[in-house]
Amino acid sequence: MPGRPAELAARQRSPDCHCRQPHLAWLRLGAALAVVIPTGFIAVVTVVTVVTGVTVITVVAPCEELIMPPVPWNERYATNAVPWDTGEPDPQLVEFVAAGGVAPCRTLEIGCGTGTNALWLAALGFDVVGLDISSIAIDRAEAKRAERGLACEFLTADFLADPLPAGSFGFVFDRGCFHGFDDDDSRSQCAQHVAQLLGPGGVWLSVTGSTEGPARDHGPPRRSLRDIAHAIEPVLELVDVHTIDFHANLPSPARAWHIVARQRDVPAQPSSV
Repeated sequence: MPGRPAELAARQRSPDCHCRQPHLAWLRLGAALAVVIPTGFIAVVTVVTVVTGVTVITVVAPCEELIMPPVPWNERYATNAVPWDTGEPDPQLVEFVAAGGVAPCRTLEIGCGTGTNALWLAALGFDVVGLDISSIAIDRAEAKRAERGLACEFLTADFLADPLPAGSFGFVFDRGCFHGFDDDDSRSQCAQHVAQLLGPGGVWLSVTGSTEGPARDHGPPRRSLRDIAHAIEPVLELVDVHTIDFHANLPSPARAWHIVARQRDVPAQPSSV
């Protein structure tokens, strides 16, 4: 929780900790210390205890305030470092549509990448707008659309910073946009934008990296149920959250959350005291 100390365990052999590198640079900031980790994280610490093979760091600032460089999305696509781009529609999306979770309607995919899911939906009669921050991904999506002769609109945009698409949507889908935001405020803003875009009865399906499963150094960012509820519950009704496998080209499976939220009929009520 913001304002409360958090602990990071830096196991040199652990594949799932951004603090696993054995060489850390230390700076003194007044009475505290700052650890500069090679991956780009910076944390203010007061206690460092070294046990055999393990460094335990007590962080004064909340975990959400750790600083991480922005992801160079165009570079990822240019070098094909995109394990999430399988070329197949996401199984959670396919299952959701097949089960009648949503019928063809005006649809927004946030973080559409090269358009695999958006074009699959368009082929089923959905009126789809696909949005991604990477212009390279959008160029590839547009090329696929033209080749297949499908009606689908693709936009290069930052979902948080740029103007939102015009009009309302009956369905919003993402498989990696929501979990890509590292701080509470950004995740909350993402959920608020989805709520603004959903029309009456509108539904959001999100495939989001989970804190479940063993340690790993690959796959989607990990988000807890607390992260999800904190961002989504104030603005949308959480209908379903359960654990699944994240479909991607990974060395080993990664767990994820299948999240379904919908437009509220009435505002969320305060928690009972």
